[in-house]
Amino acid sequence: MNARELAVFLACLGCAISCVMLINWRKRDVAGRVQRLDAMLAALRDPALDAATRAELLRAIAHDHLGWFGQVWTRVANPQVWRVLWFSAGWITLVLAGTALILEVLEVTHYGGEAPAIFVALGFAMVTLPMAWREVARRDSVATETH
Repeated sequence: MNARELAVFLACLGCAISCVMLINWRKRDVAGRVQRLDAMLAALRDPALDAATRAELLRAIAHDHLGWFGQVWTRVANPQVWRVLWFSAGWITLVLAGTALILEVLEVTHYGGEAPAIFVALGFAMVTLPMAWREVARRDSVATETH
């Protein structure tokens, strides 16, 4: 067995172990969710339960009823996630393109053209544009309140 075959074998073995672990984790997760649901349903049958607790239990049951895709969708639909991703992508673009631009200026690399400068401008815009929009919205709301 040469080194390439060993690497492929170890990669396949790692994938197989990961799949087995994922299946076992999923089985335990489903069993835990079923036990939790049974406990919540038993608690809902209690006549002495106040309205606020009953509503909270029903909300938790409805959230569990969404399933995996529904829970992922509620997280993806959150605008805060997209703001963080936009800001992070802007910073990464700014840092990497800035590094490439500095290397170009120092003549360490030769990309040719103005590609690093364009990406620096793009990253800077991605980082600063949301802050500018918030500032304009804030000033607009202050202006409408004073008139």
